[in-house]
Amino acid sequence: MTEIARHLSVSPQAVSNWRRRHPSFPRATKVGGGESFAVDEVAKWLDDRKIPTKDLQPSELPGTTYGERFRGALDMGEPTGGLREADVLDELDRLRGTHDVRSFAELVFVLLHVALARDDAWPDLRAAGGQKLLEVLPLLTPQFEPLGDFRRSAYAISRDPRGTDRLTSLIRLVQRVQERGGTGVTEFLLEHLTSTMGRGDGTVHTPPELVRLLVEVLDPDEGAAVLDPCCGVGELLAGVARHRGSPDGGPYSRSFTGAALSPRTAKLASMNLRMHGAQAQVSAKSTEIIRSSAPAPGRRYDVVLTNPPFDMRFPPESEGLRGDYGSLPPNKTNFAWLQHAVSFLRDGGRAAVVMPGSTLFSSGVEQRIRGKMIDDGVVEAIVSLPSHLFASTAIPVTVWFLGKRPRRRAGEVLLVDAGGLGRMTSRTQRSLSAEEWARIGDAVRRWRVEDGYEDVAGFCASISHGNVLEQDYVLVPARYVGAAAAARVEPSRSVRELRDDLRRLEARAAEVDAVVEERLDRVRTWIR
Repeated sequence: MTEIARHLSVSPQAVSNWRRRHPSFPRATKVGGGESFAVDEVAKWLDDRKIPTKDLQPSELPGTTYGERFRGALDMGEPTGGLREADVLDELDRLRGTHDVRSFAELVFVLLHVALARDDAWPDLRAAGGQKLLEVLPLLTPQFEPLGDFRRSAYAISRDPRGTDRLTSLIRLVQRVQERGGTGVTEFLLEHLTSTMGRGDGTVHTPPELVRLLVEVLDPDEGAAVLDPCCGVGELLAGVARHRGSPDGGPYSRSFTGAALSPRTAKLASMNLRMHGAQAQVSAKSTEIIRSSAPAPGRRYDVVLTNPPFDMRFPPESEGLRGDYGSLPPNKTNFAWLQHAVSFLRDGGRAAVVMPGSTLFSSGVEQRIRGKMIDDGVVEAIVSLPSHLFASTAIPVTVWFLGKRPRRRAGEVLLVDAGGLGRMTSRTQRSLSAEEWARIGDAVRRWRVEDGYEDVAGFCASISHGNVLEQDYVLVPARYVGAAAAARVEPSRSVRELRDDLRRLEARAAEVDAVVEERLDRVRTWIR
C-alpha cells in the first residue's frame, strides 16, 4: 500500500481510506509476512477515480484519473478504454468558458488538423504552448487564410488572466485525443466540431447516421471518382473516406472532389478530408455549379452524393436554372440539384441526394421534371425519412437514389416509407436505432441486386413506372406501400395487467429521458 501511495503521490493514509471505505478495492495477497496487490487490478480500480482539480500535477488535465497517473508512474501504457467522449466535451466546455462556440470550435478543429495531418508542424506547436500559440500557428499553417474565427478565439482567450494556461491545456487535450482517443473519440469530436462550424453560409449539416446510410447504399468501389457538389464541411466525403478505409492503410485510390458555398467551408472540408487520410480538390463553386446549364466537359464521376440547402434563394432578376430535364425559376433549386447529380454521373454511376419531402409531390414545372426523370429511368429508389432528424430543421426529409446505368429492375422504382421509425429523444430531436437504419439500407441494396427482396406492407414496395404515372408522378411512399399489419394483442392478458405494464414502462421511460436530457445538454453546446 505504501508503494501504491508513492506512485500516486498521495499519502499512505489516503490509500488506506480507499481500501476501508470501498469493498471493491482489490484484494491483497499475503507474501513474506506482508501484503501485495496485483498491479493490473489496482490500475483498473483507479481508472474510475478522477483526481480532484486542486491535486492535479502541472502536466495533468482536469478529468485525469488516478489510474492514468498510476499507469504513467509504472510505464504501463494506456488503459484499454482510452479517453471517454464525455470527458473530452467536459474539458472543452471548461476551456471555452464564455467565448463564442463557433470560433472556439474552429480553433480546436485547426489544432486537431495540425495534430492529425501535419507531423511536420505539430511538435513545434506543442513546444510553443499557449504563450506563443498566436505567433506560431499562423507561421506553421499559412493555408488557413480563409479561416479567421480560430485566431479571434485564441486571441480572446489569451487576454484572460489565465489565458496562456488555458491555451496550453487545450493543446495538451488535443494531444491526448491524438494519442489516446482512438478512432471513436476522434470521430466523435470531429462530428461535434463540424456540426458547429458548418453554419452561417446556408450549409446543411448531415447527421452521421444518415451519412453512413448514403455511403453504405452507394458503396463506392476502390478507385471510384466521388463528387459532392455542395459539400459543406465535407462530412459526406469524409464518410466515403471512412468506408472500408484505404487498402493496407496506404493512399486512397478513390479521388475526392467537392464544392462548397464559401471559401471558409471549402477550406474546412479540405482539412476534414486530410484528417481522414484523403486528399480532396475542394473549391468554393457550389453557387456556380447550380447556376450553370451543365457540368464542365469531361467532368464525370462514379459516385455523386450531396445534401444541399433546400430551395436556395437567388435575386428575382437572376437567370433561371437549366438542366437536362427542364428549366426552373431561380428560387427552385431542389430539382436543379437533382438534375445536376444525374448529369455529373458517368455511365454506370450512381447518386444520392437529400431533399425535402415536398419534392415527392410538388406540382407545376417540378412535377414535369420529376416525371421526365422517372420516365428516363434515372430514379432508382426513394426513401422517406421522419421529421426532426436534423438539428437545423424539423421537416421530414427524403433521399433520392439515382443512377445512370442499365438496371435489372428497369421500369420500376423502389419506395421506402421510414417516416414512422425512430423515437423522440428530446422535444426537438428524433433518433433511429442502428437496426432501423440497417433495415432501410438493406431494403435498397436487396432490391437493387434482386437478392431476396420482398415488398413489406407499410414499409417498402417496388412500383412500376406505369403505376406512378397513374398517380401523376407523385412519389410519396405512404401512398403505395399500404398499411402495416396490425399488431395482435395477447387475449389472455387483462386490461389491468396491461395498464400496470404501461405505468412501469412510463416510469422507466422517464428515467431514461432524464439520462438522455443530461447528456444532450452537454452536446447541445456544440450544436447550437
